[in-house]
Amino acid sequence: MKYIVLGLSLILFVGCGVAQIGALSHAYLALRNDDCGLVYRKLSDAEGYKKPSPELQAEISYLRSLCLEKEKKYDEALALLYYITEQFPKTEYGYRARIRIERIESLFRQEQKNRTPSEKTEPGI
Repeated sequence: MKYIVLGLSLILFVGCGVAQIGALSHAYLALRNDDCGLVYRKLSDAEGYKKPSPELQAEISYLRSLCLEKEKKYDEALALLYYITEQFPKTEYGYRARIRIERIESLFRQEQKNRTPSEKTEPGI
């Protein structure tokens, strides 16, 4: 009986890991198709199957920030990127987030330079 319970637990744990990876793969496909609604759902699924490792949580957060950027929600994207750099600084996605922050801030500065004086008074990012 003990082995049956242990075996079923192992199957459940492995199944959740596989489902988590599958949800993340679907999120990448949806991102390529610019379907941010589906990206958000799949990332939530990936978080729900089992608690993500720090590296996986950083990746999930990074993918969310990419969708926020695509939706021109730059302030939210930047906030999430700053969160990644603070919480997961030594991960691949912590490094990517720092680069992305520089890119978004550079684009914002360039956009501000290209605006006419009357446009510069409007709220930006």
